[in-house]
Amino acid sequence: MQKRLIPVPALVLGALFATSTPDQAQGNIQQNGRHTAGAQSGLSAHGPPSPFGFPDYYEDYTGLRLGHCIDASDPMCGIPALEALPDPLVVAANPAQSNFYEESFYWLAIANLDIPTRGEALLVLAVEAVFGNADEEIIDKDQTVFSRLRIRLRGDDFETGFYRVDTPYGTFDFIADAVGPGQRIVNHTVDCLHVIQPGPGPSFICGTEPVGPNANYFSTPLGVLDDGTPFPEAAPNGPNFLTWDPAIAPAAPAGYAGDPAIPHQVVGAVAPNQNRFRVRFSRTGNFSSPVFDEVTDLFSVLGKIVTGDEPPPPPPPPPPPPPAGLNLDVNPATAGVSNSMTVTGATAGGRVAFAASSGLGVLTRPLPGCPAGITLGITQPRLLGIVSAPGGTASLDVTIPPFLAGLAFHFQAVDFASCTSTNVVSAQL
Repeated sequence: MQKRLIPVPALVLGALFATSTPDQAQGNIQQNGRHTAGAQSGLSAHGPPSPFGFPDYYEDYTGLRLGHCIDASDPMCGIPALEALPDPLVVAANPAQSNFYEESFYWLAIANLDIPTRGEALLVLAVEAVFGNADEEIIDKDQTVFSRLRIRLRGDDFETGFYRVDTPYGTFDFIADAVGPGQRIVNHTVDCLHVIQPGPGPSFICGTEPVGPNANYFSTPLGVLDDGTPFPEAAPNGPNFLTWDPAIAPAAPAGYAGDPAIPHQVVGAVAPNQNRFRVRFSRTGNFSSPVFDEVTDLFSVLGKIVTGDEPPPPPPPPPPPPPAGLNLDVNPATAGVSNSMTVTGATAGGRVAFAASSGLGVLTRPLPGCPAGITLGITQPRLLGIVSAPGGTASLDVTIPPFLAGLAFHFQAVDFASCTSTNVVSAQL
């Protein structure tokens, strides 16, 4: 027996930095959308498996843990009473013996906009549990969790042209062509990951992953694969969950991120002024004077808080010092302007990768040709670009979006040929 878990009705590697490099351009074209200011590094962690084979919770970088919301008697989990399943819930190898939900949620945030004389706009942000097979049958060992960012504009009076959509996790640009009656002029979904089996191995709606024991089922909402290596596409939601704004009454119900039946202002976006859903339209691509500019700061939020008595982890040990002569400089390390990142002392003629992160810590990543891997001093690194190092010097120009001003970021580079990383440059942008 299987039922869909239905939320209570209620009112997105996006590039964190725009880069310019002769060796590797870092664009992100998805459907008809270009992610111009994107998601962070995904969430922080997931918990141990539950009896149903899913992680017990997902955790963001504030330490907030949200559990798997599958209690049909709990209205905050967004399951209408008629959708309740008889006890006990079971996930079995034989789908005929299973009694569980085809889809369920750890976290869900929805915003709606009525655009006068045009139609409706929808934003869906979620961390969702499903069964990763082509028929969505409830089969043990097919459990998977993915992170979703969905933008939809529907209405027969939307025009062709340029749309800019601001979300709590980044800004998306769309060039919209004509569509038929009843169709969505913008229909953009990032699912990292949603596994479809069988085949020679899992295939993915978002990103790619080799066949074999490292096939990913639970960690792409964190921005990494199950073996800890970076995911080839960014998790669209993070680093923190959206929750009700505690400074605005009413307060969220105790033990929950919000009440999904009541739209409310939120906190948790990548920048303080991004806790909103905004849609602008221009016939020319000039958004300084758009045809319309509609915005809401109200979100319906689902999330059940998990508390525990686990002690906080010890502070990470300091990263190893870089080899003598290998040095990274970032100038001026300021948001809103072009920044020059320069590595000196690299292997002449080799290649250098530049990365950035909002977190410090020791992280070792496997890399072909490096038996011990490469150790970094930043966590959840996001690739900015890869360039050659003629004469042992490599340079990359990076423009940091203005809305990141005031945030702390950390930069580091890797010299592939020597299997070493540079010093970490930290800056208040």
